[in-house]
Amino acid sequence: MRIVVMSDSHRLFSSVQRIIEAQPDADMYIHLGDAEGSMDMAHIIYPDKKFFCVRGNCDTDISLSADLVIPVDENHSIFATHGHRYGVHYSTKELVAEAKKNGCDIACYGHTHVTENTYSDGMYILNPGSCTSPRDSSQRTYAFIDIGDHGVFITIAPLK
Repeated sequence: MRIVVMSDSHRLFSSVQRIIEAQPDADMYIHLGDAEGSMDMAHIIYPDKKFFCVRGNCDTDISLSADLVIPVDENHSIFATHGHRYGVHYSTKELVAEAKKNGCDIACYGHTHVTENTYSDGMYILNPGSCTSPRDSSQRTYAFIDIGDHGVFITIAPLK
């Protein structure tokens, strides 16, 4: 199974579209907030694709949840959030605690515009960076999670 994860597109649907077109066979796409409406267009253009989106600190759509628990299979679940409510600029400790509380082994967040791909104490921690305005490099990024019999593999990918 392939899960594409992106964050902080800040209304630039062209970046979201480039990610979807680069990964057309993904099983699902997760946007970690600050989409500011760009996922509405994705739903219209790609009605056959499975999308999840959480509300970021710049999103005004109150119908979006701040956090999502996304079951992947019998062994893995993803905790998806923007991250601003968990102090991720300083530490992922609160984020990881909330993910564990919700029975998840993968914690995905955005907000910082800085990539992270770590594994600690049974938790995969992923920040795909920003697909429009990165703060840790000049390269815009997204990520994909491959889950199968071989385990969980997470890749940070450049947006081309």
